[in-house]
Amino acid sequence: MKAQGKRFLSERGDEGGSVRWYVNTEEDYCYTTDAYLYISDCTKRIDLEFYSDDNKGLSKRVTKLDNLIEELQNFREALLQAEKNLRNFITRRNR
Repeated sequence: MKAQGKRFLSERGDEGGSVRWYVNTEEDYCYTTDAYLYISDCTKRIDLEFYSDDNKGLSKRVTKLDNLIEELQNFREALLQAEKNLRNFITRRNR
């Protein structure tokens, strides 16, 4: 089984960044799962490996991904709060 995806983080030409991933399971003398997640901006890239050779390991990788998603959601909420605070500051300053 092979699966992969890629998405640019913005449709604007002046903003870079993408998320790319792939999962590949191989059956040869043993069963392994190669899974990678790449997150990049204009100049830097984060590479995360989710390799496993058994079901217990795959379960741990799913937990790893769940934790990443949760922290990204927390980061999103903090950015939204920062946006709100900045908007309020600008409104007060312009009065």
